[in-house]
Amino acid sequence: MRLCWLRLGRDCELRDEAGNPLASLRHGAHFAVRPKATATAAGRTFTFRPARLKSKGKIRSVTELVDDSGLAAFSLTGENLDGRAQARVTFANRQVLRFLVREVSRETAIMTAVDQNGMRVARYRNTVTGLAQQAEIIVNPQWELTDERSLAIAISTPWLNRYFASEQL
Repeated sequence: MRLCWLRLGRDCELRDEAGNPLASLRHGAHFAVRPKATATAAGRTFTFRPARLKSKGKIRSVTELVDDSGLAAFSLTGENLDGRAQARVTFANRQVLRFLVREVSRETAIMTAVDQNGMRVARYRNTVTGLAQQAEIIVNPQWELTDERSLAIAISTPWLNRYFASEQL
């Protein structure tokens, strides 16, 4: 499945091939999500909340995407920054996605979302159309595109460009 991610100002939208919106972000298209940022998919609105996660005896700071009832759809950890691909999405069912970048330059770089079993679930590349920032995402047909997964794709798309940044926003 071919998707298009479009960013205009502080908002962005993930669309299917026919141009229908699948997920959107308002007031924050960066990993360091602003307090008023919201994400929407299939009529459901999610907000971002800082949390602490205990893993292997260590406590880490994470950002959770939560629905109106406070249930976390997934958590965000790490960051793609300064040539290091360390960002991860961990879904409620414990499925993990890593976002690896193959680079020659920002213009030709490819970011691949890989699950915990090594399956390549999505491939991202930048595209340019006028003044808008856009990306094309190809989703593996074996990977069911749920609302939560659409949100993960919409949120993670800017991480391809962040990989080339040398300081935090």
